[in-house]
Amino acid sequence: AQAYKGSPEHFFTALYKNALQSEGFIVKNLVKKKNPEYVPPVEVDENIERASKKIEENKGRYFSDVLTILENKKKQTDSIEVISRGAFHISDLLQQKTENLKSIHFNGALYVIYTQEGESSSYASSGYSIARPEDYTRYQVSVVNHANRELNFYSDGRIFDPASIVVEGYMAYERIADMVPRDYLVTDY
Repeated sequence: AQAYKGSPEHFFTALYKNALQSEGFIVKNLVKKKNPEYVPPVEVDENIERASKKIEENKGRYFSDVLTILENKKKQTDSIEVISRGAFHISDLLQQKTENLKSIHFNGALYVIYTQEGESSSYASSGYSIARPEDYTRYQVSVVNHANRELNFYSDGRIFDPASIVVEGYMAYERIADMVPRDYLVTDY
């Protein structure tokens, strides 16, 4: 039961049953937007060159901090991920495909917060940890991405095409070690 709670199977079963809130899940839409502070690397390199010449001319005065700022600009990406803060009605995105199969169509990714359990102490240094707003720091946070625009899943939470989904964050951290058998029945939690 402990391995099942907060797992991808648990999430998709709750989604199938339209029981996300009662099962402890909050879902937000995560979309990529253009980074307003992005500067193309060519322009950054030109600015670094100009700043370096100014530093030489002024014997290092005034411009040394500028080089640090410009070097940090080179690390920025052209897009940033933004979590929707407004109402996100995930049930509106679902479609019944067959008796036991539903599909979901969404842009971006699903930002999944599981509120019934905290993260383990070893998770923060595991390499799986993802950024989150302060109001979600005490919860398990995961991101569900899809390879296609359509993600199909069964009533028991299994994914129709496992290659069509990429999971990040806490669900990825616990993924293989804490998988439950396919015939696992939820009884005691």
